[in-house]
Amino acid sequence: MTKTMKCCVAALVSVGYAQYCLAAEGQLLVTTKNNLEIARPSETIELSWQDIKKALPALHPARVRVKDKRSGTELRSQVVDTDGDGCPDQLIFQSDFKPNETRAFVLKVLHDWKTKQDSLVHAAYYDLRDVARHGKVVDEDDFAWENDRIAFRLYGPTTSKLPFDSSGVDVWTKRVPYLILDKWHDSVKTFHRDYGEGGDFYAVGESRGCGGTGIWKDGKIYVSGNFSAYKVIANGPIRLIFEVYYKPWDVDGTKVSEVKRISLDAGQNLSRHDVTFQSNGDKEITYAIGLGKFKGATFTSDEKNAWMGLWGPAYADPKINGELGTGVVVDKSRFIEFVSTTRPWTYAKMPGHYLAVAKAKVGACATHYTGAAWVRGGHFLNAKDWFTYLGHFSKRLRSPLKISIFTCD
Repeated sequence: MTKTMKCCVAALVSVGYAQYCLAAEGQLLVTTKNNLEIARPSETIELSWQDIKKALPALHPARVRVKDKRSGTELRSQVVDTDGDGCPDQLIFQSDFKPNETRAFVLKVLHDWKTKQDSLVHAAYYDLRDVARHGKVVDEDDFAWENDRIAFRLYGPTTSKLPFDSSGVDVWTKRVPYLILDKWHDSVKTFHRDYGEGGDFYAVGESRGCGGTGIWKDGKIYVSGNFSAYKVIANGPIRLIFEVYYKPWDVDGTKVSEVKRISLDAGQNLSRHDVTFQSNGDKEITYAIGLGKFKGATFTSDEKNAWMGLWGPAYADPKINGELGTGVVVDKSRFIEFVSTTRPWTYAKMPGHYLAVAKAKVGACATHYTGAAWVRGGHFLNAKDWFTYLGHFSKRLRSPLKISIFTCD
């Protein structure tokens, strides 16, 4: 399996500078400032493990606790090994921020082992071969990931034996905050009906679905097949990280391959996608992130802030399945343009795509964010809510929290 990428490992919402001081009594005070005039719910705060380890030599991954200084509430936290070398790289935790709010947290070294915390995220490979569903034997596999709001999946190498071969991203909607992937994969029931927890009300087939990528050249998108291998890097309780690997495919006579690192934090609807292309052609490549069009959906885009979104009836029947939204947020420094295509895609029968076109250097990772929302999930009531979320997400990326760390008195 391909060696883990060592690039683009910043937090879902990156942080600003930090000032580190030696701590007294095994504690550090962490202050965080929201410089935006918008709220930042479920904001991920990321600290360098190496830096806080210097200030707290007794620090241990299983003996660290983070508390809200104002309320004294212990917060869910996670130590992350981003490069797979067995050594901690980051300590992350989350909090909600009001507009322009400053909050303080206490980081403390525990004398005893920290109790296990419930996870709000989960990622796993599922081999569904020989699983009976509706009286038929399923011959497919996938890699799926979820948090407390939404779930996604990618088709695996076994599924490529079916009539379609696709690197598009599928969406599974949720109306419950607990984890459902294991249960749904093991169920003999169909994914396409809501039994009280949500369901698969999104068609992908050979399309890009919700944020699948491809190479954009001369007005045409060249796409890979199903992923060929995977690697799980982190799996909660706050953040999941995994990689999927795609075999080389032909792009107008040039071979291109892709490694995709995907991460998702609790409380967010967008996953982070760090993509690295290899090619025997040009040193710079133009790629596209697609949203499959679906009947009755409203499209909105913002070129200035490099985001686009769709909102409309799930499976074209809002009375039964409600409405859902999909969206893409691109790194502004890499963004080129938005493009609308009309080529129909087989199986999913989608009438084309909306594409966010961006640039990337061969061998270096490029970042974008893609995700979805469902009206019955309880967080978004309509298209306005969803498009506002995408706009705010873009602003949060460009204005990271200002973090300072001091000695505790």
